[in-house]
Amino acid sequence: MLIAVAIAIAVGGAFAGKPRCAACEYSPQYYLNGSIYVPAGTFGEDYYCWSFGVTCTYYKPNPVLQPNYYLPCRDGYFEEIPE
Repeated sequence: MLIAVAIAIAVGGAFAGKPRCAACEYSPQYYLNGSIYVPAGTFGEDYYCWSFGVTCTYYKPNPVLQPNYYLPCRDGYFEEIPE
């Protein structure tokens, strides 16, 4: 039983914070704060996404033609890294 739990945690950790698509990885990231999208900063410097199961950050697939349209990018829980 403990081995199964350890394997599940290891697999979950491998996917935590991993972007859903390559295009979003290089786009500016935003996180949802209540009902507004806020710039997230740089992954690993300003924020980190831990665990999985929810959406951590979002990106704008077409910021020129659809400036208020966001799609999920990274999985996990958003956490700011203190300076």
